Amino acid sequence: MLESLGEYSGSGDWWRPTGRACSALVGGGQQLYARPSVHQARDELAEGMVRAPIRQALATW
Repeated sequence: MLESLGEYSGSGDWWRPTGRACSALVGGGQQLYARPSVHQARDELAEGMVRAPIRQALATW
């Protein structure tokens, strides 16, 4: 999942979100995520992509 939403360094030591992933991540997502933080970034991304549609649905309900 992360590969399609950002870019990895050649060594795989960091991941940077791009496109929709940037807007879904807390804090804008422009920062680089070191390997231990990639899981945190993935969790934030998943949470943002789940919550946004729910908020939108509730707003239009």
